[in-house]
Parts: sequence; C-alpha cells; structure tokens
Amino acid sequence: IDEPNAWYHNNWDPDFTCQHERKIGGSSLGDGPKWLCDPHRLAPSILYRQQHQATTTTETPESGCLIYSIGINTDGLNFEHEILDLLHKDDMNCEIHVFEPENEKFNNEMIKSSTLSIPEGSSITFHPWGIKGSTDVKDPYRFKSFQDTINLLKHNGRDIDILKVDCKMCEWNIYHDWFDVGKTGIGHIGQILVEVHGSPEHVVNDFFETLVNEQGYVIFHKEANTEFYGGNCQEYSFLKLRRDFFSSDYYNRGT
Repeated sequence: IDEPNAWYHNNWDPDFTCQHERKIGGSSLGDGPKWLCDPHRLAPSILYRQQHQATTTTETPESGCLIYSIGINTDGLNFEHEILDLLHKDDMNCEIHVFEPENEKFNNEMIKSSTLSIPEGSSITFHPWGIKGSTDVKDPYRFKSFQDTINLLKHNGRDIDILKVDCKMCEWNIYHDWFDVGKTGIGHIGQILVEVHGSPEHVVNDFFETLVNEQGYVIFHKEANTEFYGGNCQEYSFLKLRRDFFSSDYYNRGT
C-alpha cells in the first residue's frame, strides 16, 4: 500500500461494463479527461426523471440536469464543454458548477479571459472556492464543505447526474459528505468520476468500500495516470445502480 502504482494494480478493479463508455474531455492518459458511462443515455434518463416527478408530486425540487466539477486541471474546461455539446445534441441543457479556489493559478479574470473561458450565457458557472471535508473548513472564503455548497446554491433535494472530482487529495476527506443525505438533502449522484491520488493506508479501502459496498456503486472504468504520476494516481469511474440490481430476485424476475 506504500507503493500506490503496485497497490492499484492488484486492488479494486472494474466489476461492471458500460458497453458504450466514452472518454470525455480529451485523450491523454493524464489529468483532465474522464470516462463516462453510456453518455447517449444521459439525456433520456434526465427526461424520464423530469416526467416522472411531474406526474407523481406537485412539490418537488427542480429535476433538470446537474453536474458538479470539483477541481480544474491543466486541460481547463474541456470535459465540461464537451459534455455540454453532447447534451445539446439531444436538446438537453445542463447546469454545470465548477469549483476551484482562487489563487495565483486560477482566478475570476483567468476564467473569463484564458483558455478556461466560459462564454457569456453558458450554463457553466465558476465558483471561486474549493471543497473540503465538513470538519476541515478553516477558510470559508476559499473553501466550503460539500453540504455548505449544496445549501448555498439551493440544490437541496436535487439529483446530481455527474460528480467529477480532481482536487489533488481532497477526495479522501470529502467522500463521506457526498452521501450524508441528512445534511445535504441531495437526492443521489448518478456517476462519480474521480482521480484518486496515492493510496493513504488509513482511508483508501474505506473509500472504495463506502462507494461499492455501502452506497451501491459499481466500478466501470479504471485507468492509471501514466502521463504525470507513473500510476500513483488512478482515474476511477463509478455508476450508481438500483439496490434491486444486486438482488437475486432481479435476475429471477422473468422466471
């Protein structure tokens, strides 16, 4: 476990196949691109959710497409722009919220004027703070917890369709907050696309056990970051499945 590249070679491999998974945001074996499960299904599933909520209750949170992107890397916003283009082809708009603390590298002026630019009128919104664990926020201007962010943006009760995380180690401190429904009031997170950094012994297995064993996610893609980190960082993609998918009754329903 002290050698992450070797540890990941032998632990936590994909256990599910998305037949039409697609790499979004570039083609490098490094920072930036993420693997998405069957992106052609995203718009129809969101439309179904909207129609279902409209017919089942008169008081529901907004049910449109929602994506959170925690961390900006050297590839800028390639992932965010490409996923928007895909959804626009299906006549589906989507709110994308990007989080990165302001510093010498990223600030509001760079977001407006550089290759990270967000066109006026775009549904991509940049927020100048990073995400830290709920017990680890000491500078509320530059960092907020996941729960505080949900509350501030008034996303309580909404589903997050895609959670993209590339925040250089913050994943180990915030993953429990993703599922603390009592505090966030979030519905559920459909896909989690995360680069994990290193393999900290005190937390790495709990991270995967929480997602896979407790929260009902499957791993559909795993890719070593060999461009910059020699495999010590890994790109993982998780897909949320219904609980009954894991039940024997699911497979016997037609007999």
